[in-house]
Amino acid sequence: GNPNPREGQVGSYTNAIKTSKYTWWNLIPKGTFEQFRRLANVYFLAISVMMIIGTYVPNTWENSIQYITTLGPLIVIVSCTLVKEALEDLKRHHSDNEVNNRIASVLIQHGEFKEMEWCNLQPGMIVKVNDRDEIPADIIPLVSSGEEGKCYIETANIDGETNLKLRSCAPCGGEGLPGWEDASSLSSMTDISLEFEPPNPSIHTFAGNVKTPSGTAPVGSSEVLLRGAVLRNTKWILGAVVYTG
Repeated sequence: GNPNPREGQVGSYTNAIKTSKYTWWNLIPKGTFEQFRRLANVYFLAISVMMIIGTYVPNTWENSIQYITTLGPLIVIVSCTLVKEALEDLKRHHSDNEVNNRIASVLIQHGEFKEMEWCNLQPGMIVKVNDRDEIPADIIPLVSSGEEGKCYIETANIDGETNLKLRSCAPCGGEGLPGWEDASSLSSMTDISLEFEPPNPSIHTFAGNVKTPSGTAPVGSSEVLLRGAVLRNTKWILGAVVYTG
């Protein structure tokens, strides 16, 4: 990734999340298919089909009761379940829209910030996160208001742990070199870059490098803030987006 601090254009990546299962056009076919993955519904459907065959196909078998006594309750149960699924999924759509349209502060030229929806964040953008704000994407912190570039996060939304975890800002290239001091000094850097591994399911490992004209320094899991974590006991941080979505 190339964390160019200047204002970027929205590319092919997206930081939007989607937890909903259905849309208005696939609710009935997809929802019905999901209902008949249950063995009980398949059983009653098979019984209903056999009763219909016995009623309308000559020389098969006789029914002691009408097929509607089995098919009717099955249709009612499946319909009620579909309505329940639709209402629950509607809540997921509203929740996704609320999260995707949250506002993040993106660093542009001359140390200035521009407000941007979470869903439009791109890898390489520099975002500002304030105390008690949720991290909008997986980021590598570059500048922190804490001493020695330290910051604290709470990961209860990710792993359920409420104890605070210490994280460090990525080095600016080269061992023992001072880090970026503020947004203005960071936005003036046009030749910094980040190299890191492709997205993977592991939340406890990370391998990457930060490169500047001064040199190259490794970046590990202690310099990564995952989406969903909450910044705590730190006034603010500036971080480069590495993974989105």
